[in-house]
Amino acid sequence: MVSESMRPRLPWDSRLGPFIDDPTPVIELLGFLKDDDSLYVRRSVDNNLNDISKDHPQVVLNTLKRWQSEGGDRVGWIIRHALRGLVKEGDPGALALIGVHKPLVTLTRLRLKPRRVEFGNYISVKFEVESRSRKLQRLVIDYIVHFVKSNVKRSPKVFKLSIRKLNAGEKVYIERRHTFKPITTRKHYSGKHRFEIQVNGVIMAGADFKLVM
Repeated sequence: MVSESMRPRLPWDSRLGPFIDDPTPVIELLGFLKDDDSLYVRRSVDNNLNDISKDHPQVVLNTLKRWQSEGGDRVGWIIRHALRGLVKEGDPGALALIGVHKPLVTLTRLRLKPRRVEFGNYISVKFEVESRSRKLQRLVIDYIVHFVKSNVKRSPKVFKLSIRKLNAGEKVYIERRHTFKPITTRKHYSGKHRFEIQVNGVIMAGADFKLVM
């Protein structure tokens, strides 16, 4: 498929430098394919846009806004899937396109235990979210771990936690465990890490903890 071969960041192939620098030719082609009857073709469209968003997020947002204004039965599906990377990062523009806006909530009772974690074990986080809106609101709740790198600086990584719809004044209690174990995509280092709770792209609370290798 032509569109798949033009992906700037094919997972099984080398990166296409010219399309990473200027994705305009790719986006022009995708515009002809976005309403294709084939799910395989539409999946290629959203994969392309997700790739492009890593280097040109605003270009992708502007493209999807234009497609949304033009209408079409399948644009909503494309938007939800193409923005998965930006949504995970908590990008406000991407969240707004899927109907998620600035949160009107209070986050309380944050508990992070233990504050000293040995590698191979887990840390537990618990907290409560209360809606301050007068109407139903959709909440995308994530957590961020700021991992210590080899140079002692910290690098954030967003993890999906929950998607909820809360009525006016409604509360929800959330609990999650994060395990520190060997993975191929990250090397862990001892030191002071940070754990944060993000709601609709906004950091609501956080606490430090120490990882011991």
